[in-house]
Amino acid sequence: MQLKISNVGKIENATIDVNGITVIAGENNAGKSTIGKTMFAIFNSMNNMDEKIAQERKNRIRNIINGLLKGKIMQNIGTISDRRRRINIISTKLLDAIMEYLDSEEVDTLEAYLRKQISETTIFDNHEDEEEFVTECAAKVEALLAISDKRVMTEVVTRWFGRVFEGQISPLWEEEIESEIEIVIKDKKILYYIEQMEKEDPEKIVSDTLSILYTDSIIHKSKYIPYKNEDRTIVPLKNRNFLYNVMPKKGIPTNRDISKDLQVYFKDTLMHEFDRTCPICGIHMPHMLIASHIKPFRDCAHIFEAADHNNGLLLCRNHDFLFDQGYISYQDDGTLIISKHLKHPEHYNLKDLNPKYMSENRKLYMDYHRKHIFQD
Repeated sequence: MQLKISNVGKIENATIDVNGITVIAGENNAGKSTIGKTMFAIFNSMNNMDEKIAQERKNRIRNIINGLLKGKIMQNIGTISDRRRRINIISTKLLDAIMEYLDSEEVDTLEAYLRKQISETTIFDNHEDEEEFVTECAAKVEALLAISDKRVMTEVVTRWFGRVFEGQISPLWEEEIESEIEIVIKDKKILYYIEQMEKEDPEKIVSDTLSILYTDSIIHKSKYIPYKNEDRTIVPLKNRNFLYNVMPKKGIPTNRDISKDLQVYFKDTLMHEFDRTCPICGIHMPHMLIASHIKPFRDCAHIFEAADHNNGLLLCRNHDFLFDQGYISYQDDGTLIISKHLKHPEHYNLKDLNPKYMSENRKLYMDYHRKHIFQD
């Protein structure tokens, strides 16, 4: 077995042949522990990978179900704890039903199968919520299943490296350099590409890595996809090197089906992040909320910009219009900016954004909005 490491921890470049019992020796701080951690992370992450991939998909499906049930399930059920228990019971039953469907030779579509399962129980207050849940759940699960095993494996391995290295995988001397690990076993080469990212907030609504891989999966539904905006510039995201490595194609697709799939994913992440509530006026009516792009979809320079939840706010129809037309914008700390062209701003229930929503990437998109959309 041969292991090659580039720009990982303290190691700039190293090639190690592991044949039988191999001793790795060197001075203190030479990188021996880095090599040990690398091998530990590789073999532990790859062990029972098929089971890990299946479990990862199952966990994601459960998250989809739970996320869609919140806010829809019968609000008149006792306390919050009662509703939470009810959601767990229902989500488990629906998850089992979906897994049973995937393992069967069922001829119905997943949407039709879900509708049949739900019709046999009393879950929602009204038919409208039931239909919305079935449609969204089926679309999200099918999009999740479209992600290749290779992409899911990448997420699993990346997470393992993050744990072993405690978030510090990149070279200590240069944060922007890409890290690579290559391992060859019996002439079979496996390449692990690891992009340095900031240690992610455990409360983050969706990891940048998963979002990139998910978005990448959407564009493989068609062999030929026309693009536009290839000559435009992406906002300076920290993870853009990894982004271009996974999806080198610039511009955004003009295919309507793909745009619809992107919008479904985009709105779902915003619904989760903003708890189905407009952060400006506080209205909590999901069917009245719009997933509003900060850098408009028409201006996006890459498919990821169109799907990135950081490039969005979940707004009611009134505030979506004001934001989209450039009558309002926000500073990096969430402070409201009102255009001089907006007459009687006191009529619109405007207020600052909670600073917790102003992630580093969202600040980049908001900078674009202030410079190109806001009516100064």
